[in-house]
Amino acid sequence: MSAKEVEVLPDYRPDILNHTYGKTLKCLHRDKDVIAGPEELVRQRVLHWLMNSQSWPKHRMELEPTYHFATGPRRRGRPDIVLYDDNHHVCMVIECKAGEVPLDESVFEQAKRYAVKIPCETIWLTNGDANVFYTRTDGKWSRSPAALGIVGDAPAPIPSPPDANDHDAVKRYWKQFHDQGLDDLSDPRHSSTCAFALAVHKIIFDFKPTLPFSHKGVHILEDRGVRYHSFSNPSGGVWTGLYRTFLVATEGRVETASVGLQRWMSTRYDDVILCVGFHKEKRKHHALQLHSSNCEVADTGNWDVWHDGRMGGKPLPRSQVVEAVEEANALHLLGPQQGTRFFRLGTLPAAQSITWRNTREFLANLLHYSILRTNLREAQARAS
Repeated sequence: MSAKEVEVLPDYRPDILNHTYGKTLKCLHRDKDVIAGPEELVRQRVLHWLMNSQSWPKHRMELEPTYHFATGPRRRGRPDIVLYDDNHHVCMVIECKAGEVPLDESVFEQAKRYAVKIPCETIWLTNGDANVFYTRTDGKWSRSPAALGIVGDAPAPIPSPPDANDHDAVKRYWKQFHDQGLDDLSDPRHSSTCAFALAVHKIIFDFKPTLPFSHKGVHILEDRGVRYHSFSNPSGGVWTGLYRTFLVATEGRVETASVGLQRWMSTRYDDVILCVGFHKEKRKHHALQLHSSNCEVADTGNWDVWHDGRMGGKPLPRSQVVEAVEEANALHLLGPQQGTRFFRLGTLPAAQSITWRNTREFLANLLHYSILRTNLREAQARAS
């Protein structure tokens, strides 16, 4: 891994707001108010340098991801920042400490525990003014002589989805997603599927929600950004890709849900699937895999989005899904209950016309329906 050296980490002083419960600042990455503690001030200084001086994209970094350990005094740990490379691997663990905290052996041991677990080959310890780097070669950690040896070439940001009619731009765009099998969507034979996929990608990568937002019993509380996730699916497989994550609440219960797009690998179908995955303590799984082939496109280019209600894996009768929707008083989700039209999730606009205002109810319905499905799956697991 190459490195760029600077003498010191540039200063950054975020605006501090005073409240009765303490001081807060607006996090550069999470785009929300957080407590302005001494370590948080250092973390914001690091984020400011990464995002502004190094052009490190948001979707290639994560704050405080949780890792579980089988042994040790603490069974869970959360590094302050982790950075991802273009291969979706963690390339650096960053541990931030308050300005007066020395970067001694105990701080290194804390960060090393995370790096070994992930695994990752580079550690950056910082208290804002002092910076220490470690690299691992052949299983051995050594201190780097770099003054500030952050990774050299930042991953390329994902551009906004192009107009579906600009074939050259579409081809360049989908080439970025070759590892997910999406590059073949640039073939003119897949124009309808391509248009649906671009609309979903607009929500994932190029969407500016105004939150919180409530709609008929569901509350979208936070937008937690984009990053790579792996989710199990009902058939026992695993889907991996870039997902946008939201904090969502229904009836006082809060869920972490991620929206993504996957290619349906079948010679029988020209299809993609709109996926909603949930982050549970013991597992991450898809609660919804919605096929574009079940949706209808209007003359305007907008999509009328339906789902047939089926649940794979250990099957549940469609009637139970209907009952769950009725019990949640989400009757607006019920369709004519024939063919694929059991549940109507609303209108997905064409990519070039998507805004938060004309798409927010569709997103709320999508998340609400997915939460009802994951609740059903949990109830099934408890009963078995």
